[in-house]
Amino acid sequence: MTNFKEWSGLDTNEAKSEIFYGGYSDAQVSELSSLSGFRRGEFPTRYLGLPLSPKKISAATLQPFIDRITAKLHSWTVKFLSFAGKVTMIYSVIYGMVNFWSSVFVLPKWFYAKIDSLCSGFLWKNSTTSAAGARVSWENICRPKQEGGLGIRRLEEFEKVFRLKRVWLFFYGSGSLWVPWLANNRFGGRSFWIINDSPRFSTTVRSMLQLKQELQLFLRCPLHLIFGSSGPRALRIPLNATVSQAVSNGNWNLPPARSALAVTLHIILLTTPVPNAAAGSDVYLWRNQTGGFGPSFSSRNTWERIRNHSPLVTWHPVVWYMTTTPASLSDMVEKCEQIQGPHARRAVVVLKFLNQVIIYSLWRERNARIFRGVSTQQEVFFRGVDRALRDRLLSLSRPSTTQPLPSLLELYFWFLSPFS
Repeated sequence: MTNFKEWSGLDTNEAKSEIFYGGYSDAQVSELSSLSGFRRGEFPTRYLGLPLSPKKISAATLQPFIDRITAKLHSWTVKFLSFAGKVTMIYSVIYGMVNFWSSVFVLPKWFYAKIDSLCSGFLWKNSTTSAAGARVSWENICRPKQEGGLGIRRLEEFEKVFRLKRVWLFFYGSGSLWVPWLANNRFGGRSFWIINDSPRFSTTVRSMLQLKQELQLFLRCPLHLIFGSSGPRALRIPLNATVSQAVSNGNWNLPPARSALAVTLHIILLTTPVPNAAAGSDVYLWRNQTGGFGPSFSSRNTWERIRNHSPLVTWHPVVWYMTTTPASLSDMVEKCEQIQGPHARRAVVVLKFLNQVIIYSLWRERNARIFRGVSTQQEVFFRGVDRALRDRLLSLSRPSTTQPLPSLLELYFWFLSPFS
């Protein structure tokens, strides 16, 4: 520690530091603690808000986290959120907290089911006890907006993205000490691909090993996953050989093809540059958005490939747009599809805002009649919608002066009714 201080100029605070021991006797621990000046740490403890323990994560460990989420959903500040506000609360706050844990731990399925149940009850019933009677199943809610959902990602489905990312970080060499420690201490210097799943490994390591077959969709995987156990004998290369070891004197060094798979491999290699030491070490590439391979990992692209897709809905562009809440009026959808002309695209924007204002005004009128016994005359209601829309359109910036286009408010005047 003294050498570290002299090299880096950084010093440790003994009052805020602890040492955790493993495999030492009490006498050795006592002596080392007195020599270092740091007090002895005990598991379980917390670091960056996460529990640290050498034991498998349990229900007792997760319960305080569930209680924190429940407390947030019970807070008085969220009781008066709109439906759209609740969706944002779930997606940004609650799921953000869960994803932070998922990026570090492999959490059990019952935990994700519990969180989904809490969020479903909060969204539909403003309570975390039950979502009985919900109009739409949570599975349909957790779809992209283009497929009729609310844009929420299912926790259990997205958890697999974090597991795949751990595998990518292991291969990519993220610079973390965890990578060489796992490769040398747990795998004994052997290739990841020839290590079999075993109870002697931790839950995190086992979750990585269990993804070998699925990795073929994302990584340029070793040939033995394609050729099977007979691959080393058929190709005459060691099981743990690298790509460069299949090259001799600047050419691919493989035996004549004796199977359909071997023929396919030979055809692919004819269009693949022969590796050489000057080009650097072998690297892993991850599947990108276009279907090719690149040197970076994308959580979004990975999720798009593993999730269950649903048919696209035609009304998506009208219902969802620029920071608005969803609305569903079939005649408005039809109207937006029929508009033509040089300003059709911007006129559709006006109609979408009109749709939003009408839905919001109807919601307020409904609440006023139910809870206060107050109703509004038809003409007054229309004037209120007109005034609200004018104010909204007036607050938006005008088109560029270099392009003499009418403003959104001017376009709105083309749709005015006699009540204006």
